[in-house]
Amino acid sequence: MNDLVLSLLDVDDGMYIADVGCGFGGSLEVLNEHHNALSLIGLNIDRCQIEIAQGIQFSHTNSIMWLQGDGCKLPMRDSSLDRVLCLEALPHFDSRDAFFGEMERVLRPGGLLALADLLILPQALATVGMTSERFARMLDRYFGPWISPFDALNAVDEMAERRNLQVINRIDATRNTAPTFRVALYGDPTGSASQQGLQEMLEIIIHLHRLGQIVHTYTSYRLVS
Repeated sequence: MNDLVLSLLDVDDGMYIADVGCGFGGSLEVLNEHHNALSLIGLNIDRCQIEIAQGIQFSHTNSIMWLQGDGCKLPMRDSSLDRVLCLEALPHFDSRDAFFGEMERVLRPGGLLALADLLILPQALATVGMTSERFARMLDRYFGPWISPFDALNAVDEMAERRNLQVINRIDATRNTAPTFRVALYGDPTGSASQQGLQEMLEIIIHLHRLGQIVHTYTSYRLVS
């Protein structure tokens, strides 16, 4: 995933790049290994993950700044970034529209945003006999925050376009993505009484994934003036 999404980011030496929802910093570590004179920012809302990421050793030719912050309220100056990366974090943000609004603000004209995104299609629950309200509550409880679980790809692109972000490239990774959701039951593979709801949720998610109702995409957007 890193290699594919970073190829969409089209990075050159000397750029200013932020990874929003950077996790443990692995994607920035890859950029550090292949480029020079980069100004890198790793932003995550989780302080513990940032503390682990701070242990990565970066080349003396590249600078790195780790920030704790909200992907919908970025602590960055207007038009300050050439590239933004966001890997599988966007579904957990409060608002996709607010995130795209921040991309319009912090990217320089012509700058690129590369996303690894996961969408649950609006019609997905027709096959599982569960209301969208109950599914959303359970998804938020066990895998949250997950504020708005249902979206169609064209609706997301329209949302981005209203923020002057134009699709440049897209890879549909759905068929090549292996579900790993059962890792949530690690240490209790049979599912205790306290985890019965989680077990039910995992089975539904895996079923939807097999039906192609959970879509994984890697997309690059360009900020157009």
